[in-house]
Amino acid sequence: MCDAEAGHSLFVDFPPTFPNLILDSYAKAERDTQMDSFIWMSYDLGVSGDYEGLYAWLDDHKAEECGSSVACFWFSHGEDLLTSLKAEIEGAVLLNKRSRIYVVYIDDEGTKGQFIIGGRKGAPWHGFGMHEAAVDGQTI
Repeated sequence: MCDAEAGHSLFVDFPPTFPNLILDSYAKAERDTQMDSFIWMSYDLGVSGDYEGLYAWLDDHKAEECGSSVACFWFSHGEDLLTSLKAEIEGAVLLNKRSRIYVVYIDDEGTKGQFIIGGRKGAPWHGFGMHEAAVDGQTI
């Protein structure tokens, strides 16, 4: 005999706050999947870059100054740190083809560094050292 035949309702009377309980559990699950990572960030936005936008973003993240064009801060993110960080910065700062942002962070494999915007360019100190130059694998 099923419950309906025994005079029992097949429907459950949920309290009026039940939808809020579901939403709260989803919000908690989302918070539980958030991770905090410590970031060191070096930035070069060029002469006419949107430093005001970047400084506002850094201030919102309670970043600390670490020297010329370097900051450190804690960053809360979902599964992919670099994708989340890049998306947030791109949403807050006007970037151009000269903009460069390099981040150093620690993950399960150790300390890593990567450009999330722009890329590496020639070092201004190249050629000042006393090392021998190599051409095609030959020392000259």
